Amino acid sequence: MIAISNNTVLALTLFLSIAWVLIFTTYAYIDFDGVMSFLSTYLSSDGNIERPKSAFLRVLFAPIIHLPPLVYLWMVASENYAKPHTKIPVLLPVFLLFYFGFYKYLDINNSVYLAEDNLAEWFTFILSLIAALLFSGCAMMGNRFAIFLGLAWFVFAMEEISWGQRIFGFESPTFFLEFNYQQEFTLHNFFNPVMDLAYIFVNTLLLFFLTTFQHMNWAYKISHFSSIQLLLRLSDRYKLWVFPWFLVLLFILSPPGSKPYEFVEQQWAIFGFFLAIILLRELCTIRRLRSGL
Repeated sequence: MIAISNNTVLALTLFLSIAWVLIFTTYAYIDFDGVMSFLSTYLSSDGNIERPKSAFLRVLFAPIIHLPPLVYLWMVASENYAKPHTKIPVLLPVFLLFYFGFYKYLDINNSVYLAEDNLAEWFTFILSLIAALLFSGCAMMGNRFAIFLGLAWFVFAMEEISWGQRIFGFESPTFFLEFNYQQEFTLHNFFNPVMDLAYIFVNTLLLFFLTTFQHMNWAYKISHFSSIQLLLRLSDRYKLWVFPWFLVLLFILSPPGSKPYEFVEQQWAIFGFFLAIILLRELCTIRRLRSGL
């Protein structure tokens, strides 16, 4: 029996995905109206597609967006389960599944807690802001990479409340009124049509950083900076990669129109808060040990 490596499966998936793009593009070039007629039949109950070009591009790139990330999820899970000392703790998956079930219950019942400027949004903002402050503390204790983390979670926190626009009541600049899909003072709402793709990309990138990145030859010099190496050791110890792994899978499998954006954002806040706490704790332990020498 011939053994096929995970890398081979990933490469084959990428090849087939690119082949689909080329074949579909060629067919659309020959008979674009026929392609759109086919899509309207299967993608719309009334035969009308609100954004034909957007629908075409989504179908065109669907294999690249979904299949390679799914294969990569399998690679990460299988590689970690293959090592006895890296078994995934039960607590994290149980927490994520329980939290998602609670979130879906509120979502199905149109709970006011998930509405804009309500409990869920403020929970995400406050937890993210605390994470940013804790990362700032880590930076002051000598972890330079924590500066980047602090800035990332601060921007994320402020984007969550539109940089205080609805609190202070200031108007959006003309550029935002013209090009921002919600006419808010936010950056992420410039990209609403492709936000679901951005969520998959960001979580896959985070998963890659916490797992595969540290084992890549070209990333050796970067991953062996002391500040990054400490973070990766903590990720291995606490299996932090489970967070982005679960979020990528959830977002890919969620049907169109029901993407759990708020849930993912809440998990980013929880992830940042937890990461900041364990990083700060580890830095305090290291400083205490060094002072005792």
